[in-house]
Amino acid sequence: MTPEGVCELLDLAEKIRRFLAIRGITAGQLVKATGLSRATMSRVMKKGQDHRISKSNLLKIANALDVSLFYLRGDYRVPGHISKDDILFLADLRNVG
Repeated sequence: MTPEGVCELLDLAEKIRRFLAIRGITAGQLVKATGLSRATMSRVMKKGQDHRISKSNLLKIANALDVSLFYLRGDYRVPGHISKDDILFLADLRNVG
């Protein structure tokens, strides 16, 4: 649990899982959209494996999820990043409709 007003840092796999849920797509659909192999995507989706992805593959994932490459990389200095609370809000909003 993080103190109020502090954004919890999420690892790459968790960020991808959340955006899959928000976008309503499966990991299999993400594989097809990126052109990455299932083995590569499996490695990416393992918690704590952020360092094992190439910049070009990370860009493919960011483009397929329609999310900022900077956000996936964890560069929170970039204006307009999405916080955990924003992601949870968007997920809840998606379920309302």
